[in-house]
Amino acid sequence: MSGFDALYKRYLDEANAYAAKFGLDPTTASRDGHWDAFRHAYASAAMTKEYGRPAAHLFGDANEVRGDLFHDQKSFSKHMDRWNNAVGRRLAEGAADKDEIARRAYDALRNGDLIIDPVQDGRYYTGPTLLPSPYDYDRNHIYEGPLPPPPGAPAATGSPSPTLGSTSPTYYSGQADPPSPEDHPLSQEEIERIRQSNGVPKGGLF
Repeated sequence: MSGFDALYKRYLDEANAYAAKFGLDPTTASRDGHWDAFRHAYASAAMTKEYGRPAAHLFGDANEVRGDLFHDQKSFSKHMDRWNNAVGRRLAEGAADKDEIARRAYDALRNGDLIIDPVQDGRYYTGPTLLPSPYDYDRNHIYEGPLPPPPGAPAATGSPSPTLGSTSPTYYSGQADPPSPEDHPLSQEEIERIRQSNGVPKGGLF
């Protein structure tokens, strides 16, 4: 098993255990939903706590590249994951341990900070990507249909999130964040340094 796979499995097992502890629906583990959203936020936060934000960002991006190449991942699912990963990277700040990280990820889920339905949720990740996927540059996997309102709710009226309503999430830094949880911008030189230090060729994986 590669180092990437071993690390992935460790965070996956931890996230699944916490998701079960919080009583999340396990049927959403293999498709976009509460369990999947929590898992991304938790794993990204836990890795940020252990290895730092750049490493967690790089790892999350690499996982989305793998999803595109080997699992026919849809674009809206990928951007849901990138959004929830970015939220997770912010949740790690000041957390004492993994129990607190898990609680913060669960709170973010309950507060509507995470995307749990990328078809109905109009929010879209626009932050930086350290490892772009070749599928970032075509439109074969992008959902282009209308964004339906959630069941039993009135039609959306300009809300940034038809599913979750218009909210201004406040993360644990105490500062209100913009609609998309963008990370602190990195210079091109810093991106290249991160890539080279992790053995990634210039321009990404390809």
